[in-house]
Amino acid sequence: MKASNVFCILPYAQKFEDKDLEDRCWKVIEEQTEEAVTSDEFVTVERSLVETVVKREVLDVKEVELFKAVNRWATEESQRQGITPDGESKRRILGEEIVKAIRFPFMSQQEFASVVIDSELLTLKEVGSMMKHYNGVLTCSLPFAQASRKKRSNIHQCQRFRVFNPPDRRWACDNIVPNCITFYVNKPVMLHGVQHFGSEGGNYRVSTEVKDTINGSSLVKQSGSYASEKDETLSYYGFTVLFDRPVCLAENKEYQIESFMSGRNSWYGTEGQTSVDSQGVVFTFSTSEDRLCGGNVTVGQFPVLFWSARR
Repeated sequence: MKASNVFCILPYAQKFEDKDLEDRCWKVIEEQTEEAVTSDEFVTVERSLVETVVKREVLDVKEVELFKAVNRWATEESQRQGITPDGESKRRILGEEIVKAIRFPFMSQQEFASVVIDSELLTLKEVGSMMKHYNGVLTCSLPFAQASRKKRSNIHQCQRFRVFNPPDRRWACDNIVPNCITFYVNKPVMLHGVQHFGSEGGNYRVSTEVKDTINGSSLVKQSGSYASEKDETLSYYGFTVLFDRPVCLAENKEYQIESFMSGRNSWYGTEGQTSVDSQGVVFTFSTSEDRLCGGNVTVGQFPVLFWSARR
């Protein structure tokens, strides 16, 4: 069994109620989602299985790639039914449960404009709401799922703060002063992304960059719009900026995380720890030497860093 044939095996595992085989299938799908949904087998499955996949919380795939796969399935299903695969027929075949389960807010504006709009699956009103979301002028809630998916992988969390504080005039997100933190690790790791504090119902335009402090070079830069949600285990609101590609961090080499944010005043952390042992990897934090940066080692943004071991 592999990602390219898992959707051929899964329906039989379900039919013959082989729970062990079904669990193994879902493990492959969750760990190798993009390869699985772009396989030839995916477009042949029943609609109910497409819905189950789209509604899963654990998937390792960019949301735009999942949408492409779902749109491809709808196109193939339309043709199997002898229907012209236009936006209206594809939406009818998919149904509202599948469409509303796609995490459109986690696509970049460019991905949404170049892929989703051309599919004609969304209504003009829905497209308009998404464009308002991207430009920070949305006045009502979006009709789509806004909770980020999780990855079934060995990604760990480095938690910086001991105390979390609700929004007040102190922590403004004005897109003028960047939030910064400097750090190094004692072992080589891969940095996958950074959690930011947000606010209840808040939407933020964010540009996050990881820099080499020695020469100032940029190692990765991620920009987009993000919807804030309540953390599952702690009381604060926030969102996660995941990088398109993880950053390779060398041991005992200093790096800086810098984020420009635009949106409502956000939560913020206090009693930040200078040193954090996360699964045997020690993260050592310090205040940025750049005086134009906001935050420091004890107070500010970036409650969680997401990392995995170098292979």
